[in-house]
Amino acid sequence: MPSLPHLASACAALCLLGACQAPVPKPTPTPDGAGVPVAPPATTGPVADASDSSDAAVDPDTLPAINCGEGRMAKLMNMPESEEAHAAVIAAVGHRHIRWVHPGDAVTMDYQPGRLNVIVDEHGQIAATRCG
Repeated sequence: MPSLPHLASACAALCLLGACQAPVPKPTPTPDGAGVPVAPPATTGPVADASDSSDAAVDPDTLPAINCGEGRMAKLMNMPESEEAHAAVIAAVGHRHIRWVHPGDAVTMDYQPGRLNVIVDEHGQIAATRCG
């Protein structure tokens, strides 16, 4: 059976260990001095020529985020979803890495910069587009 001095020593050691904390890291200095770290500027690859109408296969994993085709979708906004709309989107963006999202659809959070997300509203019309 442990003696009273041993128990007292063990309790004191546990109390001292419980008071130990990891040091709080100092905030990282920021370039603008505002106190909020600033991410380095993103680098992007060359932008493909929108007038290129070749039927060559495009690997969506090699496309930069700005090249998912979102910028070429303005004229297709509010178009009702149909086979013609699907074909028009493919023709406009130049690839088939497209995800159609409808109200209530479960959507994974995997970000793929070359993928175009076409958001369809409750009326069945193209409401928005986003890369990813």
